[in-house]
Order: sequence, then C-alpha cells, then structure tokens
Amino acid sequence: MFLYIIKLALRKLKEYFKQFCSIILISCTGVAIYTGINSVEGAMKVNADNYFKEQNVSSISLFNPYGISKEEYNKVNDILKSSSLKDFSLEYSSSLDGILKYNKEESIIKLNSIETMNSPKIREGRMPNNDAECVVDIDNTWKLNNKVNIEVNGKKKDCSIVGKAYFAQYFNSMQKGYNLSDSSEIKNIVYAPSKFVSYYTKHVPNKYNTLYISTSLKNIFSDEYKASMNNLVKKLEKGLDNNKFFITSFDKDPSIKTYDNDSSQIKEIALIFPVIFFLVSALVGSSIMSRMLDDERIQIGTLLALGYKRTSIIFIYFVFAFFSTLLGWLLGCVIGISIIPGAVIDAYSSLYQLPNFEIILNYGVIFSALAFSMLTVVGTTLIVSFKQTGYTCATLMRPKSPRAGKEIFLERVKVIWNKFSFINKVSIRNIFRYKKRLLMSVVAIMGCSGLLMIGLGIESSISPISELQYDSVYKYNYSAYTDNLSNKDMDLIKNKVDGIEGIDDSIPVYRKNVELVKSDIEDNLNIVVPLSNKDLNKYISFNDSKFSDNSIFITKKIASSHKIKEGDNIEVKVDNKIVDFKVDSIVDNYVDNYIYVNKEGYQDKVGNITYNNILIKGSTKESTLKSLENLNELNIILSNDKLKDTMAKSMGGLDNIVYIMVIFAGLLVIVVMYTLTNLNLRERHRELATLKVLGYYDKEISKYIFKENIILTIFGLFFGLFFGTFLHAYIITKAEMPNIYFLKSLPLNNYLLTILFTLIFTLSVNLIMSRNIKKIDMVESLKSIE
Repeated sequence: MFLYIIKLALRKLKEYFKQFCSIILISCTGVAIYTGINSVEGAMKVNADNYFKEQNVSSISLFNPYGISKEEYNKVNDILKSSSLKDFSLEYSSSLDGILKYNKEESIIKLNSIETMNSPKIREGRMPNNDAECVVDIDNTWKLNNKVNIEVNGKKKDCSIVGKAYFAQYFNSMQKGYNLSDSSEIKNIVYAPSKFVSYYTKHVPNKYNTLYISTSLKNIFSDEYKASMNNLVKKLEKGLDNNKFFITSFDKDPSIKTYDNDSSQIKEIALIFPVIFFLVSALVGSSIMSRMLDDERIQIGTLLALGYKRTSIIFIYFVFAFFSTLLGWLLGCVIGISIIPGAVIDAYSSLYQLPNFEIILNYGVIFSALAFSMLTVVGTTLIVSFKQTGYTCATLMRPKSPRAGKEIFLERVKVIWNKFSFINKVSIRNIFRYKKRLLMSVVAIMGCSGLLMIGLGIESSISPISELQYDSVYKYNYSAYTDNLSNKDMDLIKNKVDGIEGIDDSIPVYRKNVELVKSDIEDNLNIVVPLSNKDLNKYISFNDSKFSDNSIFITKKIASSHKIKEGDNIEVKVDNKIVDFKVDSIVDNYVDNYIYVNKEGYQDKVGNITYNNILIKGSTKESTLKSLENLNELNIILSNDKLKDTMAKSMGGLDNIVYIMVIFAGLLVIVVMYTLTNLNLRERHRELATLKVLGYYDKEISKYIFKENIILTIFGLFFGLFFGTFLHAYIITKAEMPNIYFLKSLPLNNYLLTILFTLIFTLSVNLIMSRNIKKIDMVESLKSIE
C-alpha cells in the first residue's frame, strides 16, 4: 500500500507538471531576493575583512614627520604591553611624499616601504626582488618594466615598475590623501623595498617616520574591534607627545566608515522587499495547491473508500508541495547568493579597492528562507489536504458544485448595467463570483506592482542627489582650506586666487564642524559664516530665500531629524561654548548638514571671527586646479566635480539592488499572472467548452477571460500604487544616512512606468495563454454536473 502511495505521489509530479514548475519559480523568486539581499551586508564586510587579514593591515598607525626614535618605539611597546591586548605586533615603516616622473608626466605620490604589515596584493606583474624595483597602484596607465624617477625632498632615484597592486591601507580608490608639505592631493601610491626608501632618509637621525600596530582583533566592522581600538588610541595619546605624533585607527578611516555605511544601508531594504516577495509567493503557491486538491476530490474520496488512511493521502500532496518548494529554495539560494551580493560589490569596485569576491554562505539566512517557504506552501497544503480528507467519501466522489451566481451592486444601477453587452456582464459577475480568486489576484498584483513602484522610487530618490548637491545647491567649483586668518590676510589670499587664469570669483568663509544641542541629543553639522553675507547667494542656492545680514539658515536633513521649524531657537556648541540662534529658513541640501550664520550674528554670539576656507568659482580644467594647488597659502583643495563623481559611485550599490528588484518584480508579475490565469482556465474549462459549443469563437472567449485579467490587474494596480508609495517613504526614511537627504517625493514617471510595465506583463501572459483557449475540447461541456 505504501509503495502505491509513493507511486501516486510521483505520478502527480508528471500530471501537474506546470503547477509543479510554477511553485518552483515562485519559491525561487522569493528565496532569491531574501537570501540575496540579506547576504549583501555580510558578504561586503566579510570579503573586506578577509582582504585586510590577508594583507596584514595595521590596526593603528603612528606617524611622526620628524622620524621615530628607538626610545619612542620602546615607549609605544610598553603601552601596548600594559593594555588589555593579548597579542600584537609593532613594526617600523616609512611613508614619504614625493614626485614620480614617467616620460614627461609628473605625478604627486606617496612612497611607502614594503614591510610585513600593509603588504601590497599584486594584480599584474610581481613583487620587487631588489631595491631598484617598485610596485604602483592599479589606478594608472604606467607600463610594467618601465623606469621611473622618484624625487623626495630634492633627492632623486630611478626604479623599475614591476607590478601593479591593490593597497588595503588606501582602501578608497578616489581619495589617497594629501601631501604634507603643500597639501596637494596625492595622485598615486608607490611601494618599494625598505632599502630603496631609506635612500631618501639615510642622513636623517631617525630614518623611519611611521609605526604600525597590528592586533589579533580582525573584525574591523564589529563593535568590539571599534571599542578596543578607541581605548588603545586614548592610551597612546595619553602616553605620547600629541604635538609630534599623528595617531590614527584604521576603523576610523573615512573610506572604512563609508563602506560600513554603504553595506548597512542595504540591510534596511532587506527588511521590506523579501517580505513582500514571500507573501506574494505564499499566496500564489497556496492557491495552486488548493486548486489541485479541489481537482483531486474524486480520487481522494475513492482512496478513502478503499481504506487508505488520511495521513497516507495527505502524504501524496505533501510530497508534491515539499519537492517543488525544496527545488525552488535550492535554485533561489544559488541565484540569490551568487548574483546579488556580487552585483552590489561590483558596483563599488570603482570606489573601493577590493580585489577578491568570495561567496559567503549565511546559513541562518539560507535555512530561514527554507523555513518560510515550507511554512507558506507546504503548511497550506497540509491544512487544505487535512480539511479535504475530512469529508465523507460520498461527498468527495461527486464533483464540487459550481458557485451560485449572485446579484452584484452594479446590477442595481440600471443606467450603466443595461449598456453592457452579455459577455461584459458575465465577466463582471465572474470577477465578484469567485471572491477568493478576486482577493488573491488583487493582492498579488498589488504586491508585484508595489515592488516595481518601490524599486523605481528608490532609484529616483537616490540617483539625482549628487547632481542636485553639486550642480544646483553648490554654485562654486572648488573649496580651498587655509589656516585661520584675519579678514585682511584672507583678502590677500583671495586676490591671489582671483588672479589665477580660469578663476572667475571667490568668497572667504569660516567653516567648522560644530554640535547641535537639541533635547539632550547632540548631532554634528558644519557652521558656515561668510565674509560677505549677500555675496554668499552667488555661491550657494537657498531655495527662494536670500541670505542677508540677519539670516540664520539650517539645512532640511538636520531640521527634519530634530523636528526644527522656522522661527525655532536652536543651541549650537562652538568651541565648548553653547550659543543659541533663531532659525529664519530651512533650505535644501542633500549631502552633509549645515547651519549658515551671518557674520554679525556670529560675532555677537561667539566673538571675533577668522576665516579658513574659500569658495571658488572657475574653470574645471586640470590646469586651473594645478595652479590652485601651487598656492602655498592653500592647504587642501576639494573639487566639486570629483566629490560629485565619488558620491555617484557610492550610490552604485543601491542602484544595482534597485535594478535587481525591478527585474525580479517583473518576473514575479509574469509568473503570478501566468499561474493565476492557468488556474482560472482549469477551474472554468467546462464553462469555456460550453461557450464554444454555443458558437463563440476562440478570440471572443479569449477576450472574455482576459478581460477579467485586465480588470483584476487594474484593481491590483490601483492599490499597488498606494501601497508602493507608502512603503517607498518608509524604506527611504530607514535607509537614509545621518548626513544624506534622500528625495521623498515620487515623480509622475514612476507611476506611469509601474502601470506600463504591469500592463505589458499582463498582456504578455494573455498572449501566451491564448493558445490554451484553442486547446479546450468542446466535449468537456458534456461533463458538467447534472
């Protein structure tokens, strides 16, 4: 008897092969999104951690431009021994600023000695074998085996480029640091053997200027690591002369913090998207099994009459649901884990130097996906089959009676109802006659169109940010930092800047990072005070407001975070002094948080003002930037074009997630509509056969059935647009970073595209399913219940 049950179970796989494949595809879609998105954060962090471990990246670096003595080395070693660290390494190194000459090309470089820590990872070529060879970073066009000349502090020496490598210490490809002597931007990194680097320092008493500390703690993104490094840095600062040493922790590097934020951002999306996919998948999967059990009523009744136990009969359908769900889970895991994390990391490849990508298996995510899939499809199957086998044999051995038609509300509106044709009347009645199918179809389409809406919405909320900030809000091209200078001294520098060819105009400002104090919560923002209040409007756009002698403006991200309104008083901590300002206007800004204070208001509240920054309008040509870098009075020069490019690339991972969401949502719409239409045809094949007997053509019957699909799709779309709008606002709020303002409103294009895509998918399914209409046999009409 058991063997016969197994044979029946296997026969069902062949008999209901289309339904079997539908459950596989639907389960696969939900699982792929769930496992893929939930694996992104872990994959990004684990791959980065593995890379840092492989290259033995230092946890903390101590830099002294005048060199590090043996006594200072021993002092650091003693501090480390007295700390809670069980295992650590301490190593000398050298890091020098120089100029590399290649043919007629010159490049500002950072020259580092190759030690056991922070070792390069070769992508092309090999590591140096002697002190006349070097490796360079991957972001240049220099050819291997060519000789270059490196100049440091007037000393020159040749070396051959034998390799191009990734440097974990310079994780951000877009920002490699600044030259200590003139604050010009470092363009390339060079690593060479210690003997080569020592040529430039052999006449200096302390030839090494850097100490690297490596610890046994390697998970750089963990709270334990961050807390441990923070405590160790405090110990070192307390035990060393801070006027000599620059002490930095690798986890505080801006590129590491940005990478951490980028990976964590995706986690917020992972909380919503997979849930919707699973709900839609569960709804359709359970409908397939419910319909299948309805079709099997007579066979179930026969088996019960022959003496088979309920558990044996339930097992037949359990096997069908279990194996279809299991295959969907396996396929979904393979697709999700192998494609989605890789696509996101690949989007960041131009921003971060991450050479390898390994698939990271998160078993918690994988098996929770299996549990959700089994719970929804297999669980529903067990419930329905348990209910179905509970009827008497006599009841089950007769086909289920067709649902009785009922008068619908629209029939009472005679003016409208009487204008419908017979086929239209029947279509509308059928929509409300099968209430379960109505609810299932509307909810499924609502979920799918909502997913499309969210995906398109995230893209439209994030992609324009870099252009809005650096083309619309900022109307200047460069921001140059100087020392804190008086009005008179700053005017002299301004005149030099304005005299450079390609520079149109400039304005000195005071810029400083301060803290907003609001309801016992402190938040960082930048205070900007212009030398000329009215002239600031030429450099920064303040919506419809104009900055004047009495203006206090704050940007909308910080205002919305702390529920600040125009006219409110806010407290700001400047140099350990808390002062209050009355907010005149809340202005647009998308990157970082700002408070703009008029010069007189700042002097009245804080005191005398000095200036340390110049906003510059002018040409974006490389020659203009080079001329600015040649001014000794300017420390660091930031180009808005480069910041814009970096910002756009940092959002690349989210963009890729969005594209994946839209593709999978589209696939889900197709699978859902195909499955529901197929179920509809199976459920009503006698009705359709009867219509054929009555003389209706295939095209008329197709219109009759597919008209219902279109109407149900429109209903689902209507609710889906509201559903998607609501969830988009929720996800964007959750995914926002503290210093980034995402656009909340959705453009009309998103609504139109969602409607267009959903209707295209529905019509495509209708065309595919129209072939099934032609296959309906008119003899089926004779099998209707007496």
